[in-house]
Amino acid sequence: ARSSTVELTDSVVDGSFVYNNYSSNQIQRSFGSGIHVTSNSVLRLEGSSVQNGAYNSGQSYYHASEAVFIEASSVELIDSAVTNNFASGSQASIRLEQLRSFTCDGFECSKGLDFNSLDSTFEGDLVFRRLEGRGYQSSYPIDVYDLSNDHAVRIIDSRLSGGYSGAISLPNPPNNLSISFEQVAFVNFSTAMFVNDYEPVFNGCSFINCSTALNIDFDTSDFPLVVNSIFCGPRETQIVGPWIDKGGNVFDADCTADCDGDGLPDDYEIQSGLDADCNGNGLPDSCESGGDCD
Repeated sequence: ARSSTVELTDSVVDGSFVYNNYSSNQIQRSFGSGIHVTSNSVLRLEGSSVQNGAYNSGQSYYHASEAVFIEASSVELIDSAVTNNFASGSQASIRLEQLRSFTCDGFECSKGLDFNSLDSTFEGDLVFRRLEGRGYQSSYPIDVYDLSNDHAVRIIDSRLSGGYSGAISLPNPPNNLSISFEQVAFVNFSTAMFVNDYEPVFNGCSFINCSTALNIDFDTSDFPLVVNSIFCGPRETQIVGPWIDKGGNVFDADCTADCDGDGLPDDYEIQSGLDADCNGNGLPDSCESGGDCD
């Protein structure tokens, strides 16, 4: 689509397959699930999914392929998903280049969101709300290139998991980059975050099944600020390097108790305010019959 509005509402793009066999002297870019939006267009996904797509180039040399590719356009991702798409080149589900505007409120993505620069017309912050982001092998759940000081990154009420490289990649961040995580669960990482040359804020976050939560460069003067967060391991292994403790942080939390089976420890849900514990017995009220103390 070029200079168009592409809108999928309560829809499914399922099982599409793209095959290309270009000569070996050509550089090939194809799009595994068939959504390619460029040149001042708008893509809106609401209540929709792009899933189970496949791509095969017929070539062994480098190429890139994504389930969804957006260039120089605006994107709205509302209560939608891009999952289980296989691409034989790039591992990202969605690649966004020269993005002009972005809305994310309720989005599930496997194999990563790849942002390669924001357009000069982009205004405001890069905000993710209710994101379920999963990495794959060496890919990150979120990968952001070429940010400027004009744009902060905020991740709110989200869950980032999988991939051994970390939750977010920020190569060559600008000086004084503002990045914050609010009510974010980091799940199943070897190291959830490598911190270097920027000062992230973690407020009300949980680090579940992470060998190391935060690994901070000892040579940096930029230290992460952590408040009201839960770590499922001891202080000495969960945070490596200098950091700023703003209080309310809990180490060695019981991350095995999960009475509602939503993947978030009971301790975290109570401390973060996602659930109440009005009788103080350590069990979220939603898991108790007649759990309303009123």
